[in-house]
Amino acid sequence: MSGNEALAHGALEAGIGFCASYPGTPSTEITTILLNVSKKHDIYVEWSTNEKVALEAAAGASWAGIPAISVMKSLGMNVASDFLLNVNLSGTGGGGLIVVVCDDPRGHSSSNEQDSRLYAKLANIPLLEPSTYQEAKDLVPFALEISQKSEIPVIIRSTTRLSHSSGLVSFSEIPKRTLKANLPKKNLYNVPNPHLKHRDLLEKIHQVAKIFESAVWNKGPTNSKLDLLIIASGVSYRYAQEAVHLIERKYIDTLKLVTTYPIPEKILLHSLRDTERVLFAEETDPFIEDE
Repeated sequence: MSGNEALAHGALEAGIGFCASYPGTPSTEITTILLNVSKKHDIYVEWSTNEKVALEAAAGASWAGIPAISVMKSLGMNVASDFLLNVNLSGTGGGGLIVVVCDDPRGHSSSNEQDSRLYAKLANIPLLEPSTYQEAKDLVPFALEISQKSEIPVIIRSTTRLSHSSGLVSFSEIPKRTLKANLPKKNLYNVPNPHLKHRDLLEKIHQVAKIFESAVWNKGPTNSKLDLLIIASGVSYRYAQEAVHLIERKYIDTLKLVTTYPIPEKILLHSLRDTERVLFAEETDPFIEDE
């Protein structure tokens, strides 16, 4: 499967019932696949007017208790950001809301090389970065679970070389479920007193940080007392793995981070303690390095 196919299948396995998107390479295939199987699996799928409308529609489904996903490319995240920076405070209700954004390093089909991970920090919402096709699939149910528990959106970020390359993926069963929409009972407005909802959001992200600390996705180095530790995320981790294999140096190892916001401090501090030098490998900006 391609990375995009894996993300789409992960949405099916997660029990997503609503998908709203706007097309843009390298993200388009995710929604196209879900659209093609929407009748078979009883999912509502639409191409919206733009990414902001798509995210609003998906949030509406989540407020009504329907697990929802909104898919876009990096430039589309700018269009959706107005709503993203409000729904983080209002909350997403019990359905769960996943935002999949596919960035385009080198701008193969884009006008810039935007790093959309910065929106996770700006909005104070969780961020996940798969590095393999299997992770791309498996992270979608995990992201939905996090969103349902915390009632905030969760971003899954892919990049072109993961979205449009392929590898083997093991499937799980697609659950059979009956979805019923219910009117939300909570206040969805941020005014007056948005500072109180901001306070609540900070507590939510603090609780997510505890979950991320014990997440099985992050993989620390197997060697101790390293000359060089490479800290990497996304497909850059695969590049780093290949480089270390080619160099065949005993005292070089990698730390793979998948839960990249909030940053898992314990595994980072433990890994940094046993190395002399650090090299960061990430696309495109020094997001993890800054954290």
